[in-house]
Amino acid sequence: MIYSLYIPLIVGCVMAMAAPAVARRLAPAAATKLLSAVAVLSTAATTGTLALLAVGGMIKVAPLF
Repeated sequence: MIYSLYIPLIVGCVMAMAAPAVARRLAPAAATKLLSAVAVLSTAATTGTLALLAVGGMIKVAPLF
């Protein structure tokens, strides 16, 4: 199994743990913009990773027809 697929999932968890500290240190307007952008990018990366894992699992399953 390729472990590099799991990196975006781990990075998303690390960003979620770091978000409160970042929000406390930045101005509210900057923190809102930064954390929103990071959340969108993290969601996109996680969705892509899960899609790749799902396709990889479907390839290994016997054909339906």
